[in-house]
This record gives sequence, C-alpha cells and structure tokens, in this order.
Amino acid sequence: MKIYRKLFFITLFICISIQWAGAQSTCGAIPAELPTAPTIIVQNIQPLAFASLSTNSNLPDIEYAIQFIGMSATDGLGDQIIAFTGDVINLNDFNFANDDQFRVTPIAYDLGQVQSIIDQLYNGSFFGLACCTVAGLAVPDVCPTLMQAGINQGSDIQNLSDIITLINIFNGQLGATLSVPSFINQINSLNDNASSLPNPCGGNQLPVCYAVPSLEMGSQVYRVVEFLPIRLISFEAYAEQNYNLLKWATATEENNAYFSIQRSTDGQDFAEIGRVAGSGTTTVTTSYKFVDNQPLSPFSYYRLQQVDFDGKSSFSDIVVLRREVESFDIISFGPNPNQGEMEVIISDVQSRNIDYFVININGNVLIQNSLNTVRGLNSFKLDLTELPSGIYFISIANDEVNRHLKFLKR
Repeated sequence: MKIYRKLFFITLFICISIQWAGAQSTCGAIPAELPTAPTIIVQNIQPLAFASLSTNSNLPDIEYAIQFIGMSATDGLGDQIIAFTGDVINLNDFNFANDDQFRVTPIAYDLGQVQSIIDQLYNGSFFGLACCTVAGLAVPDVCPTLMQAGINQGSDIQNLSDIITLINIFNGQLGATLSVPSFINQINSLNDNASSLPNPCGGNQLPVCYAVPSLEMGSQVYRVVEFLPIRLISFEAYAEQNYNLLKWATATEENNAYFSIQRSTDGQDFAEIGRVAGSGTTTVTTSYKFVDNQPLSPFSYYRLQQVDFDGKSSFSDIVVLRREVESFDIISFGPNPNQGEMEVIISDVQSRNIDYFVININGNVLIQNSLNTVRGLNSFKLDLTELPSGIYFISIANDEVNRHLKFLKR
C-alpha cells in the first residue's frame, strides 16, 4: 500500500446516458426493447466506484466492450476493444496506468444463434458435400482453422471474445484487433456469409441478432487515477516558541506500518528525523503529530514517507515552514552524550563574529573561541578530549543574544 500506489481507483470522467432509441440492431421485427439489466460495477480492492449503464434488451445475452482510448484497433475505425466483461469490471485484470482512459459499451446479442451456425457448419451437408467443404470454397481451410482455435462445435463459442475469433477466422485475419464500429460491420458480414451458404449449411439460419446503442450516446468513458489507500486529509507545520509542530490526519489507511518524518534545508535533500507508527488498516479518521525539537531557521522543509508492512513506500507533498529569526540560533549539537568531539550547527541572519565558550558546572570557562558566521547555516567542531567526564555547558553569544545548552562528556 502506498500513498500514491498504482492500485487503481476509477472516477467517472464523462457520464453519458445510454439511449437505445438510436440503437443499431439486426433481426428485423425483433425490437430492441429493454427491461432493466444489471448496474455495472467498476471494482478494485476498495473503495467501489459505481456507474449505472441502463442496459436493457430483449436479447438473451449481454456483455460490455472495454475499449482503450487512444489505442487504435487493427481496422483503424476506432479504439481497440481490449476485453469483454460481465456486469463487474475488476481493474486488476487490466494493465492500466495512471491517467489512462477507457470506454465501456454494452452489446446485447443471441449466443445460441452463433452456436447454431457453427453446428450446422460441422454437421450439415449439401448434395453429399460437407458444409465445411462448401464453406471452404469461400474461406479456405475454414473448419481446420476453427478446430485449431479450439472451436469444434457450437458450444465452444461462449462469449463475444470467441465470436471475434470466429469473425477473424472467416476474414482470414486471426489475431486482428477490432473496434466497436468494425465489430458491428463484421457481425453484419458474418450474417451475410451465413445467409449466402446453401441450406442446410447456414442459409436457413436466422441472422445473428445484436443490439448496440448508438456510438454517440451509448457508452461511458472512465479515467484511471492513482488509487490512494491512505487519504491524507491534512499535513501542516507550525512554528512554536522552541520547536516546530507537525500535524497530519488520514481519512483511510491500508497496511500502513509507520510514517517517516523527513526534513530538509533546501527542499531537495531530506533526512529522517523521526518516526510515528501508523494505524495499519482503518477507515476511521486518524490524527498524528510530531515535535521537531531542533528546528531549522529560517526555513524547514518537511515531508512524510509512508511505509507499508511489506516495506513499500511513497511520499507526501512537501510542507515548508518559516521561523522568524532576529539573530543567530543553535540548530543542533551533538552527539550528546559524546566521547570527546561535538559538532555545533548554528543559523545566522547575517555575517558577523560570535564568541563561544565551554563552561563547567562551577562556572569556569574551559574553552573559548570565536567564529565568523555567514548568513544561513554555519558549523564548527569542539575538541573535548582533554576534558574529564562530566556535565558542561556551551554558550554562544554576541552583543544581542546569548544561547546556552547543556551536554554530557563521557
């Protein structure tokens, strides 16, 4: 689970009602009158996005053509059909990427009619000639090619994907991809080919009935956006008197192990300054906070790295916090305790000379030196190897400000 994981959540990009008044249909007197069919559910792990396609038909079978927008079919007449589905689309079945778009178009049809044509082709004869031989005069090796494709009888045709295979075999273009317009054209062509065969090889078969809503009115388009298993409601930073306070809240979390709080001086190079445990998986709003006791001046850049239990991670947006600084300030010093060496980092608003001292608990100055600072960050190291173990203070001062910090020498 990532903040920006490409586990996909689908939002409705363009919603267009299905209008069957202009639907394309064969079968003459068979009307495309439509009792209500299932609502299509575009489903991922969570949440669910619902899109109602009011798909009604008197025909017994219905599937949904998924077309990848921007990927042209072999026929060049439109976007490629990449799959047919039932009334539930699971995006894990597709290799969609962020910002991809796909169209969903319902197609109603009569599967039994297609199966009957195949059975007639295999089992029928005309004046002693097998119907496969008769059909082979128009489409060479049609039946052997069907068998190679696993179509040995009518019941081997189970869905629209199988019908596309059948269409491509009759066209001699096995493996070609189709768009919805060309699919309609090829179904019509299949009807023509079947009706042109002599009885009982196909000429006595009803045409393959289908109903497709008008291409202008009969589909919905969806855009793929990156699914956000962790939904950040807020991420804010506040400058308190001696520290920076970070607050953030999530609406939902999934598989969230912890947050790594990271800070930068320039918004480019970040380092971890702490961790806060996550809430695992939850749909309850959860609030978090973190205190940065050694804030940078004048600017601190913060970001959250969210880490899963499986080690996967992603980053939040960056939050910038400015602390109002009138003089220099000690940003960090350490290690504390130390074994004889310590680095001090200070921030100054201008170039100047400052003095620093190391003082024991009796108030005796043991080390004294000065530093010419520049505007921004400055650092220096203290050699404490000659000092005995104990508690000491570092004092940094100029004419305006005096800063004191305690440390332990081991």
